[in-house]
Amino acid sequence: MGQDGYGVSITATLATNLATGTLASPPSTILTDQSRLTFLQVSELEPYKFTARKHTSLGLSCPLQGDTPSPCAVVIGQMIQEGYSEISGGAFQILKHPQSKRLPCPLPGRSLEAILRRQVLDASPSPTADRVVGYGPGPWEALGMTSFVHRLARAVKPASGFVLAFIRSHYHHPTIVLTLAAIPVLTAALVTSLQVLGFFVIVANMSSIQTKTIRPEVPPETQKLSLLHGPLDPPLVDLTLGELLELQTYQHGTRECLVIPWTGARWTYNELNQQSSWLAQSLLELGIAVGDRVGIMAGNCEQYAAVFFAAAKIGAILVILNNTYTPTEAMYGIQFSECKIVFTTRSIGRMDNSRLLGDLENLDRGPKVIMLRGDAGNYTTYDDLIKAAARKNHDRLYEAMRRVSPHQVVNLQFTSGTTGLPKAAMLTHHNIVNNARFIGDRMRLTSADVLCCPPPLFHCFGLVLGLLAIITHGGKIVYPAEVFDISATLRAISDESCTAVHGVPAMFDSLFQAEFPPDFRCDRLRTGIIAGAPVPRYLMELLVEKLGMTEFTSSYGLTEASPTCFNAFTDDNIDTRLTTVGTLMPHAHAKIVDRDGNIVPVGERGELCMGGYQLQAGYWNNSAKTNEVMVRDSTGVLWLHTGDEAVFDEHGYCTITGRFKDIIIRGGENIYPLEIEERLLAHPSISRAIVVGLKSQHYGEVVGAFLELAVTAAKPSDQELRDWVRKRLGGHKSPANLFWLGEGGVPVDVPLTGSGKVKKFEMAKLGDELLRKETSVAKL
Repeated sequence: MGQDGYGVSITATLATNLATGTLASPPSTILTDQSRLTFLQVSELEPYKFTARKHTSLGLSCPLQGDTPSPCAVVIGQMIQEGYSEISGGAFQILKHPQSKRLPCPLPGRSLEAILRRQVLDASPSPTADRVVGYGPGPWEALGMTSFVHRLARAVKPASGFVLAFIRSHYHHPTIVLTLAAIPVLTAALVTSLQVLGFFVIVANMSSIQTKTIRPEVPPETQKLSLLHGPLDPPLVDLTLGELLELQTYQHGTRECLVIPWTGARWTYNELNQQSSWLAQSLLELGIAVGDRVGIMAGNCEQYAAVFFAAAKIGAILVILNNTYTPTEAMYGIQFSECKIVFTTRSIGRMDNSRLLGDLENLDRGPKVIMLRGDAGNYTTYDDLIKAAARKNHDRLYEAMRRVSPHQVVNLQFTSGTTGLPKAAMLTHHNIVNNARFIGDRMRLTSADVLCCPPPLFHCFGLVLGLLAIITHGGKIVYPAEVFDISATLRAISDESCTAVHGVPAMFDSLFQAEFPPDFRCDRLRTGIIAGAPVPRYLMELLVEKLGMTEFTSSYGLTEASPTCFNAFTDDNIDTRLTTVGTLMPHAHAKIVDRDGNIVPVGERGELCMGGYQLQAGYWNNSAKTNEVMVRDSTGVLWLHTGDEAVFDEHGYCTITGRFKDIIIRGGENIYPLEIEERLLAHPSISRAIVVGLKSQHYGEVVGAFLELAVTAAKPSDQELRDWVRKRLGGHKSPANLFWLGEGGVPVDVPLTGSGKVKKFEMAKLGDELLRKETSVAKL
């Protein structure tokens, strides 16, 4: 419902009655048409309320007979009596009669199918739980049990004219009870059983109700504008990361969840949940409270995942530090966010971390350092914390978990700033749990899928599109190596029988340039996401020809949007996946505006702006930058200005055509030219520096620099300048190509705008042309 724009609008007073049960018959309920999209506001129902919130939306899922719904409907509602606390989490909920004995917490994992089969088909005793939260495996099966109800209807004597309806909160609170489409019959036996279970069942005679089919009509001028709204299904859920892991552990406890070949770890859902709970207990013992910052700088490993969930379970904020940071950059991130604890290792891949550790030791009031593995020296280790917590009573942990809200900040994810200082995007549980679900849905992930994920956990690609997308769908994820390793990735795809693999174009390009192992197999490989930089056609062809990834998807996102905004479907044609980044994700909003903020017509380029649930809470301690990129329009809607240039087509597909910002995307990593320019200008021999992105078949883009020699200065070598940049900013920001103004075909004067700004796009074109000529000469 909602995908084709059709729905049923009902305006009537329903005389209600209860077929059986102990609840007193409530008075009439008024349903008024408040929307053109099948959502109906429900007035408060005394003496019982559908929800503790004042406004709840009721959507009727009725099989249509032409333009007319079936003559009867059964409304199955959630009953929250005064005094009940609102439940957070769970895809569907049952509340028993208020007089039932209450339990301290929900019993997770009871799928709707299991409960109905137990009650109606098996005639077993009803559950005694005060409330049951049901959560199905795969793509949230509790929201789509149509096939089971069809079987149920055939198993008992049918009573014609009944359909199911559902309750959904207009404000995305977890009030979903059931959403089923095209159910032919609902038997009296089922109604009785649902009441025994504690459902508040209203049998409404709708034979005299006037109905009409709504086909939302958009004014012609609006249809032509570049304004998109994502699908409303599947609905958003309010789950913390801790609740998500608990629910999936109940469903898939003994199944493997996390495989790390380079450490030998093969954790099940039970083990990941237990390790993160023990670690969370130790963090509490160390004085970490709600909102405290816990830093991590490490490679892909099982301990990283445990730290991520442990911090989330107690309401702490995980500060995620990029592994490519220099000690100076890492220290800035740690001090800026005021971390109380930092998890790290002595080395990350080939990078020696000793200088950072020394700098932390020299701080007067620095954070406590925890060694995840390896030589610990005098530091406390991850294993020390796990062993200590395993012997503790966990009542304090359970109490801490109950206080965590899905809308609290859970991650600080750093993104480079144009001034050279990184900004920390504040992401919530609600942001990333829902974004991960929708990503997995686009890939058609199930509990049978195995995802090979070379991208790092410090990046949203590895964390949200990887780890969380798999966990929300009950599958298994494999991180082949501590840092990207070609042979380890190929080995993991083959040995683990992976069905999906993620990567930036440069990663896939490296794989195809390598020699595949003689016994390499990828017969189960079907999908994955390639993103982070433009994807050349030859690379997509190789994905299909050499890896069999016929269902790979293209994607667009940014850290500030948690991250995915657009994603292709697995069955989009190859050209669509090559030339676009797909269509808008559920519950997201997007528009393209000109420089004056006006929405441009479809087919015209402009700046892409995003809205919806997935927007960051802002930049940590940086209200000026937050207000710069997050702006409310005249109607009060909040929009994130991405700085990216894009265009929509008439079918809602998005193509990224450029960047208003001067970001260079090298192998999926964002690099801002200004900080490199400032570093080059700090060299005594340089008087002018213009940094642009140059095309690279391997990385997508690399750093190129146009330089002017200072008067009377000796000309430094290219390698000297690369080392100069690398020393402060890291190797990936070191210029791959350097050009001198007035030499080698480079003009002395650079192209300028009317306001005196350098036309960088023209400089980039010049650099690409010079490199093309060098390549042509070399081939002669």
